[in-house]
Amino acid sequence: MNIRSVALASQAAIPHLREGGPIINIGNRLAERVTQPGVTADWMSKSALISFTRGLARDLGPRGVTVNIVLPGPTDTDINLANVHI
Repeated sequence: MNIRSVALASQAAIPHLREGGPIINIGNRLAERVTQPGVTADWMSKSALISFTRGLARDLGPRGVTVNIVLPGPTDTDINLANVHI
């Protein structure tokens, strides 16, 4: 779910990256916490994105390519109130 598109896009982009080029993945701060019942598969794939990013960083580091992940947390909105605990 959350990993396939990132893996395919990375695979397509890597041959075209110059030395020192970046890859930035966007994940979710809650990726390593299952916060409610019934979301196991979704959160598992979010956690896989973190592992994928770490592995890709090690693989591409010798080429000077940096690979990072941004993990934003909940935002206070009308739908998602600030009382969400991380």
